[in-house]
Amino acid sequence: RLVAVLLHGTRQPIAPWEQAAHLLDYGFATPPGTQVGSLVAPDPSLAPTRPDGAAERAGGAQAAGLMTSADAVPVRVGVGVIGTVVVFGLIMAARSTNRRPQHR
Repeated sequence: RLVAVLLHGTRQPIAPWEQAAHLLDYGFATPPGTQVGSLVAPDPSLAPTRPDGAAERAGGAQAAGLMTSADAVPVRVGVGVIGTVVVFGLIMAARSTNRRPQHR
């Protein structure tokens, strides 16, 4: 299955579904190996630079990594339990404020 997604399309000159059909027809009509463009090489002036002495200190200090999946399980369970308690509390608060007074 192949899907073409067009966002914020216009109906001019043809409907978006027809534009998608033309796009797919064009893509399948091109011979294999045909280049349709090329990526631009990154600008070297935008590369991050290290301050003096950073290369020597880089080996000793490292950023903390993500938690392993085994360590993340208790966190996920805790978030789920707390979220359930909060949602249940909101539902109960809404029910108590929406109750009709009983007539005697």
